[in-house]
Amino acid sequence: MTFIERIIDASARNPFLVLVLTLISAAGGYWALAHTALDAIPDLSDTQVIIFTDWEGRSPDLVEDQVTYPISTRFIAAPGVKFVRGESMFGKSFVYVIFEDGTDIYWARSRVIEYLSSVRGSLPEGVNPEIGPDASGVGWVYEYALVDETGQHSLADLRSFQDWHLRYALESVKGVAEVAPVGGFVKQYQVDLDPNKLAAYGIPLSDVVSKIRRSNSDVGGKVFEVSSTEYYVRLEQGRAPRPSGEVLAGIAGALLLTDAEYDHLHVLAGTAPTRTGLLRRDVRSSILALLERLPQTAAFVMSAAFEVLAWNDLAAALMEDFARLAPEDCNLARKAFLAPVTSDAALYGISDAAEFRHQVVAELRVTVTRYPSDPAVTGLIEELRDGSPEFARLWDRHDVQARVTLSKTFRHPAVGEITVDCDSLALTDQDQHLVLYTAPHGSRDAQALALLNVLGPETAHANRPL
Repeated sequence: MTFIERIIDASARNPFLVLVLTLISAAGGYWALAHTALDAIPDLSDTQVIIFTDWEGRSPDLVEDQVTYPISTRFIAAPGVKFVRGESMFGKSFVYVIFEDGTDIYWARSRVIEYLSSVRGSLPEGVNPEIGPDASGVGWVYEYALVDETGQHSLADLRSFQDWHLRYALESVKGVAEVAPVGGFVKQYQVDLDPNKLAAYGIPLSDVVSKIRRSNSDVGGKVFEVSSTEYYVRLEQGRAPRPSGEVLAGIAGALLLTDAEYDHLHVLAGTAPTRTGLLRRDVRSSILALLERLPQTAAFVMSAAFEVLAWNDLAAALMEDFARLAPEDCNLARKAFLAPVTSDAALYGISDAAEFRHQVVAELRVTVTRYPSDPAVTGLIEELRDGSPEFARLWDRHDVQARVTLSKTFRHPAVGEITVDCDSLALTDQDQHLVLYTAPHGSRDAQALALLNVLGPETAHANRPL
């Protein structure tokens, strides 16, 4: 009798025992079915940790040499590691650390984090490697799409809703390791730079990057106590498009800015009031009469844009016969920066030519603040910026405090050097200045001015070309 025949014979003689064993097997099968974890797709992948590094804008060769290679070589000798794979692409690096079979995934992740802390110092500045989620590729169990059937929301709106609302709700579900969004438009700020303009103004790219980084700073200050009350000093964060008036006033007070500098601070911050007036170029009749009553004083009226509007004969004899010039040539700013002769001749040989040019730039900044819509003022500034590198350099310094000059020395072709006292009287109703050049009574300079008064403009400048 064979073995199978003996089993059948024993079962036939013991039916009760067979029934009991059958019930026990059925109960055990039901319990195993209810308590055994089953996967629709069994995860047979290796225990691995993915290290991702973003280095935007770098070539694959550079990413390989400076990011992928240092990280990969560091993990070769890590405990429990079977092998390491590295992959480099444009601006991105992936390193796959494969552990021995049976290694706990969380132990492996802790080892990777530990070794990453020692390799960060050898990576380029700003490069920050990150480890991937604690899930493998077969854990991708669900995919969905956000669709706006009403047509009222853009792709950027849908992506923002996904990133800031729906994503966190799904990640809070038990067993979800990661929600990976794909598509849509991510909100971001982009700064498009013109390399030609950066080179023209002498601004390096590093300055632009540092200024952008500092624009979002939220800096805390110190705490001081007044009458048992503590006050916290801090600088507001730049979330608003423009700083508040209180912040500007506080900055102006702390820096002890003058009125002109405070107005220019508002211009830089974009909070200056819009003005639509034009520069006044008519001179009051009383001022014209006053010019004629000052025969021993060189006097002329100048606009806020440095246009010589009126003058007496002594001013014309000392400086230039403005009557022979076209109106645009009577501008002292053009003469200071654009005259096609040497700097001394362009400014009548004055001894403080550099200081005068600085004064021109500083006062023109104030003028364009008061008359931003005057085409003559804006056109003059553009002409000077395009035609004079020195003016462009001084303009970019944003100086608005003019230096006070109390005396000037002219080198005149007829009488030689003349040192005069310089006074400027503001004509506030017309936004003009009455400039007076005088010399102490009885001095050699006073005698030279008297001689020029006798010679007159035509004789004093007989040898000067038009």
